[in-house]
Amino acid sequence: CVNACEKPYRMQVGAFFDAPSVVVFWSEFAQEISKLTKCPTNIHPAKSYEKHLIDTLNTRGDIFIVPSYYTPVLELYGLKNVITSNSLTKTYLVTKKQYDPNDLSTLRNTNIQFSSRYMGPYLRLKNKLKKLGLLDTITFKFGGSFQANAMNVIKGNMDAAAIFSPAFDPLPQNIKNKVNYIAITKSMSSGSIMVKADAPKELIDAIVKSKEKIKLFKWIKANKEVAHPELARLFHMQVNELLKTNNNLPIHQTIK
Repeated sequence: CVNACEKPYRMQVGAFFDAPSVVVFWSEFAQEISKLTKCPTNIHPAKSYEKHLIDTLNTRGDIFIVPSYYTPVLELYGLKNVITSNSLTKTYLVTKKQYDPNDLSTLRNTNIQFSSRYMGPYLRLKNKLKKLGLLDTITFKFGGSFQANAMNVIKGNMDAAAIFSPAFDPLPQNIKNKVNYIAITKSMSSGSIMVKADAPKELIDAIVKSKEKIKLFKWIKANKEVAHPELARLFHMQVNELLKTNNNLPIHQTIK
């Protein structure tokens, strides 16, 4: 397309999936935005969840793919929600066969892998384990894509892991039979796409018009309802903790 902008739009994508999946999920969407705005749109996968979060809090980019419960906090940092997913998604707790994810006490003295500590399923499972008096018996490990973490459990390299349903559901049933799993979270609005508060109208309109090009989930225009308010509160506590250790982040008021 003919350039109609000073520089390409930067689309910030978290480290949720492996690199091939990122291309499959977002390339048609980015291409359609480029076509409508006549401005190149470049996908920038983050190397880690924390890097993605820091870049998003600093509004380093133009288009930001985030969990929906981030949105009330990120609005304090100069972003606004444009579209949100509208499909039932789950996150599974996947374990080796000798453990029972329906009985969290069986996970005593195990290692559980999460792609990031900045995930709703981690916050919810942590709270459950705390209420059961099991939190101090669990070692949490962070990092890896959903696909890599699923295979680590299947291969017996990890006791348990939290896996997003789009990464786990497509696996062959004979592979799934090698592990135990339950859904620990369910949501109709797991993801949101945000822009800077002063983003040009043509970019916002292009995102809305391009939403059908996203192959992952159905998407609708965002409304003002706060998605997962309790998770938003817990996430904001995490952001406040991050502020204490990172001098490059802007400071904003706490959500009550």
